[in-house]
Formats: sequence, structure tokens, C-alpha cells
Amino acid sequence: MRSLSNSSKLDRKPLRLENYDYSSSGAYFITICTFQKQKTLGDILRRGGTAYAQTPSIPLLGGRNPCGLPRTVLSELGVLAEETIHEIEIPNRIHVDKYVVMPNHVHLLLRLSAVTPDSRKGCHYDLEENNSHKGCSGGLEETSCDISRIVGKYKSLVANKWLAVCKSRNQRMGTIWQRSYHDHIIRDERDYSVRWKYIDENPLKWELDKYYR
Repeated sequence: MRSLSNSSKLDRKPLRLENYDYSSSGAYFITICTFQKQKTLGDILRRGGTAYAQTPSIPLLGGRNPCGLPRTVLSELGVLAEETIHEIEIPNRIHVDKYVVMPNHVHLLLRLSAVTPDSRKGCHYDLEENNSHKGCSGGLEETSCDISRIVGKYKSLVANKWLAVCKSRNQRMGTIWQRSYHDHIIRDERDYSVRWKYIDENPLKWELDKYYR
């Protein structure tokens, strides 16, 4: 992981709201970026175009689009990232309502239901968020399913799967994820609809995206 200078650490804008309970029920729009926003998860394929992976060791799957609207072509890592999304769901507690895997980031529309005795049993995200290949371990004690733990769990699951692939090929894995993540707390039904539409249209408007590289 890239180290930050002391001045960079001091200047970094806080990404979380102070004193907000991120384990409380509600909906959240989450953005998780790849390391240095590299296009390691895939590419956007336009009409008549060919998609190219930014990292040669992570090939794209199905990289031509002779006709039709722009679409996302995922790399092997991107496929793993997509397959892992629903593994963070917990019945009656954590729901992924909508998502999209883009070339260098993942958007999730997460919904947390109110805590019940049954739902709390599944919330064993006792781990630190990390961006490397360190394993994630489930805690034995009851612990809150807050957003930071859910994102940390997701990052770790994807990294562990990709590490296994790289080991089987005698390849160096490198760093997958950028530190931390971005969140937006959904305020109301209109806000929810806006975020839903944004996810739907993200591949079509890739070149206008602030994460575009």
C-alpha cells in the first residue's frame, strides 16, 4: 500500500460523519475504489470498440462490442468482485439493493434493517478494514454490523480470492483496493431513487464520471 506523508495525512478530508452511528438502520450509497484508481476491474466497451485491461496480468473477459450501448466488460478480478458482493448480505439485516462494478470502483446501494436478536447473530464482522491479502476472521462475540466493517469484510473476501488465483499462477498479487471508501447516507425516497438511477446509468456515462481514467 502506498504510504502517505505526514502532511498528506493532516490534509486528508474526513470521509465519515462525526458521531454518526453507521450501524443504524437505513440506506447507504457506498463507493469503493481500486488502488490508485487503476482500471483493474474491467473496462467500458463502446460500439465497435475493444476493451483493454490497464494491468496486463488481469485479462478482460469478452473484450469486443460490435454494436449496442456501452457496457462493462469485467476482468477476472472484476468478476470476483461482483460475485463476492452478495456474500456480505445477512438475512434480515444487511441487504444489497443495487450495485455496479465499474473499471476502477464499485458502487453499492446498501440497506441495513433494524437489529433483531436473529439478525445480530449473523453480524460477526470482527475485523479491521484492510487493502492487502490479509485474511478476515469472524468474531465470536456479538458486534454491530456497521458500514466500515461491512466494507472491510468485502475488501478482504475479494483480496483473499484473488490471492489464491495469483498463487496458483505464481504471480504477485499487488494491492487491490484504495484505502477507506466513500459513503452517502440516503436521506429519503427521492435520494434513494437518484442513487439507484446513477448506478443504472454509470456505464453509459463513464466518461463523465469523476472516477474516469
